[in-house]
Amino acid sequence: MVRIALLSLLVGLAACQVTSTEFSRKGFYAGASLVGASSNFDLDDWDDDTAAGVGIRAGYRFWDRIAFELAYEGGQKYEGDDFDVKVQTLAAQGKFYPLTGALQPYGLVGVGSLWGDIGGKYDDGSAGFARLGVGLEAYLLPSLPAFIEFDYNMPGGDVSELDYYSGQIGALFRF
Repeated sequence: MVRIALLSLLVGLAACQVTSTEFSRKGFYAGASLVGASSNFDLDDWDDDTAAGVGIRAGYRFWDRIAFELAYEGGQKYEGDDFDVKVQTLAAQGKFYPLTGALQPYGLVGVGSLWGDIGGKYDDGSAGFARLGVGLEAYLLPSLPAFIEFDYNMPGGDVSELDYYSGQIGALFRF
């Protein structure tokens, strides 16, 4: 019990030494996440389905409230009755942080390319897409935030029927 109390005291003292500017400083970051997605496909004979995948991202925080990043999501495979759908994306996205403390909610807007591999009677394709999202970064250490994010992905062109929602949970490392 004494060890837990001492450890708690040390962690508390260490946390007191961190200022809010350390959480919102300029610089590069990289991270990885697990992705859960839910289809909102406009395909005949398709029931909504869920899929899991992975995500990676790298970015730069320019000011305390604005960041730009490149993000990849892949591995999502939706299994239908007659055919399967695989989706992957590569996006350039901007993030806006209204708060700059240890908990930082953010809004996200992105554009990029979506590739859809649709088995069965539909053609495979790729096209541009837009992404709108919200998230929260929670700093465990000044260089290590965990994040949770929810996005709506809207492709156009050949794969315009492959709208989907995605949620991510992951961690970043701030250099």
